[in-house]
Amino acid sequence: MSEAQTPASTTRGPRTALRVVLAAIVFVALGSAAFVVWGPAPLGPEPPALDAVRSDADVQVTQTPEGWVFTPTHTSVAPTTGLVFYPGGRVDVRS
Repeated sequence: MSEAQTPASTTRGPRTALRVVLAAIVFVALGSAAFVVWGPAPLGPEPPALDAVRSDADVQVTQTPEGWVFTPTHTSVAPTTGLVFYPGGRVDVRS
């Protein structure tokens, strides 16, 4: 068979594979760029969450270098047990 008689399907294979590879590279590059822009910006707290980190008549809220401490005010005995909350990914700790 000469080159003039070569079936079209044999010449399209490498070009189609190249297009698929290039599309995959573009897809990965765009996805990576979107993650770099989206990832570092944490979601901010909503107003009810901001209200919860303020002291009131029932609880005293103190911010320390290690985190936030919520201490009940209506008790004669100092608390001996604590509860630890870990923030989720991409979430402001006040949320």
